[in-house]
Amino acid sequence: MIIKQLNKQSFKDISTINRAQLIDDALNLAKAGKLDYTIAFDVTSYLAHEIEYLPWRAAFTDIDYLNDMLIKTQGYDKFRVYILKLLDNVYKQVGFIDKVGDPQLTVFTRIDVLNWACDFDHEDCVMNAVQQFKNWRNTPNPDVNNPISPNLKSVVYCTAIRVGGQSEWEFAWQRYRGTNVGSEKDLLLQSLACTREIWLLNRFLDWAVTENSGIRKQDATRVFGSVSSNIVGQPLTFNYFRNKWTHLRE
Repeated sequence: MIIKQLNKQSFKDISTINRAQLIDDALNLAKAGKLDYTIAFDVTSYLAHEIEYLPWRAAFTDIDYLNDMLIKTQGYDKFRVYILKLLDNVYKQVGFIDKVGDPQLTVFTRIDVLNWACDFDHEDCVMNAVQQFKNWRNTPNPDVNNPISPNLKSVVYCTAIRVGGQSEWEFAWQRYRGTNVGSEKDLLLQSLACTREIWLLNRFLDWAVTENSGIRKQDATRVFGSVSSNIVGQPLTFNYFRNKWTHLRE
């Protein structure tokens, strides 16, 4: 009955906060083994028409868990396609560009939606992120002039570095070295770990524990944490610790 109501055009008759609670309850009950995931996903299917922040915030919290569980399974492609289908409408609604006067909840929704859309290789999302990063690279004095909206820096940096190569990584590395803004330094350091180039990740790990490499000593743990959050970097980080534990312990 509830699933049918959610999938009607009148789904907004159920309040926003109650829609969020239904999503959260369904996915958490499924996680606990008290509800079949088929039913839980039936509840989420209405999200293809949802544009409000709270239901999506509830969904993303549980999608994050499912993504971690499924990313190394043979059925991951189906999960990815399903989530992209749900995201399509809300992505079109919020767009990639920050607009002056956007309500704060729209800003929050855009940030979450773009992070997941780009992470799942939504074509338009990736294209926009890459273009914005390219615009920054072509900007005179990029250490001072950054045309990327502060709200979108995280998704733009990470996506461009992930789908790019050495040149994108080196550009971000130079910006990390050049900035004195703590928040920007942290964001760039985290984004550098988004690359899929194994040799760059290995070098990054080495630099994290190498004196005068440019990485502050207090940031070494952040580097290892960020690289291990990358599906490509997980085994690299484990092997690095295993092979160099004696040196790291000193």
